[in-house]
Amino acid sequence: MENLADLFSALGEKGRLKIIKFLTEGEKCVCEIIEEFELSQAAISHHLRVLRQVGLVKVRREGRWGYYSLDREGFAALERLLKEEIFQPVSDIAEENSTSQITSQRN
Repeated sequence: MENLADLFSALGEKGRLKIIKFLTEGEKCVCEIIEEFELSQAAISHHLRVLRQVGLVKVRREGRWGYYSLDREGFAALERLLKEEIFQPVSDIAEENSTSQITSQRN
């Protein structure tokens, strides 16, 4: 559950969501990201570092430049975590409530 909390924390910042959306267009040089969002290099670097730490973004180094892209495996892991930690327990609760209602109707 801690991994899921870290992911939600990373996704809870509007700037990071915008960066993710921008990266859906494909790999981008950090200079392109800075230009697109008109934020300081330090701010962009921080957002990218957080996204890398939770596994949603990966970097490819070429010389002194970093090229960022979405990490498909990270998003697949996020989907699995959501299914296991959130959606499955919710369906279990719904099933449990349904069973409780049937039992109480019989009594």
